[in-house]
Amino acid sequence: MNLMQNDRVRQLLVLLLTVGQAALGSWSNAVLKPSNAEVSDSYVTYFIPAGLTFAVWGYLYLIVIAYGVYQMLPAQRARPLHRIIGPWVALGCAASAVWTPIFQSSGVFNTPGFRLWPLLLSLVVILVLLVSLIRVVMLLRGQTATLTKRDGWLAVLPFSSYLAWASVATIANTTVTLMALGWSSEPNGALWSTVMIAVATLIVAGVLVYNATRIGIIGFGAVIVWAYLGIYLGNNDKSALVGTAALVALTVVALIAAWRAAQRPALSGVGARA
Repeated sequence: MNLMQNDRVRQLLVLLLTVGQAALGSWSNAVLKPSNAEVSDSYVTYFIPAGLTFAVWGYLYLIVIAYGVYQMLPAQRARPLHRIIGPWVALGCAASAVWTPIFQSSGVFNTPGFRLWPLLLSLVVILVLLVSLIRVVMLLRGQTATLTKRDGWLAVLPFSSYLAWASVATIANTTVTLMALGWSSEPNGALWSTVMIAVATLIVAGVLVYNATRIGIIGFGAVIVWAYLGIYLGNNDKSALVGTAALVALTVVALIAAWRAAQRPALSGVGARA
């Protein structure tokens, strides 16, 4: 972390890792076999969303790279905002970069090529990503008074959105790891998934209430709504219970997000000009 105290080194490292996570994640999905989707689909669970839902990675990669470019600007170099979140951004992006190839290397579940240890490692790595993003969002909340509108779009929005998806992905990763260790939700898999959706919604509601910025609330809430829509589309034909729970959760999150966003003023802090 001492290197991160040098502003130029920090800026360059954060930029490289924001780009690197997108490059490695996209490369591993396109080249390595089995694919991320093939590994994920080998686990019979009602919590995995429809395939199209994972298009959110394109959005997340782009907005996080946008932050990487933003913090590289000369006027941003010495800002306390980037100094305090930079190390955590770097750690989270590094974890994200290696998660996909590690998860894929576990192989298709219940086949001769399946390996448990990469799956266990993938859970550790995604927890590192989740903790890093939680820390970034908490630090951003502490800087609310000095955040500009540009900070809102290029720092708060990216990491609030990323935290939302990482939260859902961590639950999914935990579920498949438990299954690989021998836990089975059957014959009440739909009921277990409904309970997971309910618990996740309570946690999401707490995050939305905690969030201090309108743009952060919208970013976090929108990604959660997208994830619940994916769970509905991917599982409603298998279980009306899970489909209904996902739609109810989607509606609840959207309403809470709209309510909280309406309560929060727009960012107007005085930060460094870019």
